[in-house]
Amino acid sequence: MQLCILFDFHQVKVQNILNNQENLKEITDDTETGEDINKLIISAKNEKKEIISYTKKNIEEDKFIKVYNKIKKILSMVVTANVIERLRENNDVTNWVSQGLELNKKYKNEVCEFCGNVISKERIEELEAHFNDEVSKTKQELENLLKELEIYNIKENEIIIDKSSFYKENSTEIELLNKHIVEELLKLDELIKNIKQNIEEKKNNPFKKIELNEIEKAKEIIKNYNSCITIQERYVKETNDKSINFEKKTKEIKAKLAKYY
Repeated sequence: MQLCILFDFHQVKVQNILNNQENLKEITDDTETGEDINKLIISAKNEKKEIISYTKKNIEEDKFIKVYNKIKKILSMVVTANVIERLRENNDVTNWVSQGLELNKKYKNEVCEFCGNVISKERIEELEAHFNDEVSKTKQELENLLKELEIYNIKENEIIIDKSSFYKENSTEIELLNKHIVEELLKLDELIKNIKQNIEEKKNNPFKKIELNEIEKAKEIIKNYNSCITIQERYVKETNDKSINFEKKTKEIKAKLAKYY
């Protein structure tokens, strides 16, 4: 019988429990299910675990929405400038010419490094009108927003706590919890990638209006992820509490089993 492995008590102790009316009332008021008893048996056999060092890594929804709305606003803006059609229609050419214009300003060249011909003043003015201050400002704002998104680039190994760090009675729940956390992280990663792609598209073509409609999806992912993290925090707290008070908790579990049997 499993009970013999767990306890060192004899018939007299059991009889004392049965003779005590308060104990009997407690037993009938706190009846354990078969599943509960199996967990208690596993718990009574545990070896003491190390304290889990833990920092809760939840996502502040309000902050994310604030960043999201800034991105949405700037993506939907149409930057005004003296647009050169060929540049507007060809992003690769736009990037090439934009870099060339910056290098021309840096080295103060009057001759094109590519073809060797003299660059006219009129051509420089035309290009500068295309890449005006508003375009530059928009691109810089988009760069800043990309950096703000980096804090949501959450890695699995930063969040997942191996089930071996917890007591055996919680192994199944921890395994399931870790699975859910990974699922939400993958959804979040996909969402962030999509937003970043839209930002890059806007950087390449600031004259294009881009609509971003991911806010409800983002809220759902953040809500589910934060729920998982709250459960994780609870399991960590329970585990650490049990480790700190290991002898006392184990004694209480054995006492519960004694009363049940």
